[in-house]
Amino acid sequence: MRFAQLVNGMDIALPHISSPIANSLGPSGLDIEKVEILQGMASALYGMNAMNGLGNLITKNPFLYQGFSIRQNIALTHLSNENSAVKIFTESCFRYAKAIIKFCL
Repeated sequence: MRFAQLVNGMDIALPHISSPIANSLGPSGLDIEKVEILQGMASALYGMNAMNGLGNLITKNPFLYQGFSIRQNIALTHLSNENSAVKIFTESCFRYAKAIIKFCL
């Protein structure tokens, strides 16, 4: 699949095999400000790996989004599976951003 994945305009594909690594090294959900999706041929602007489209994750600026954030996701799985009991899936995310400005005279 030739779908390019970018984070803040930078390609996150593995350079030796030119394969996208999805969200293995990408930002967490708390760090994402917006997502841009381009369908179809974007190779004229973003190179030959964007034949089927492009996804660009724009992260939050720590100077604009300061402070402490918490996100808790809870879900139930195996609801309609007769061979397995219902299981709980949980995920916790924490984010702390602080801008430190140092003035030198």
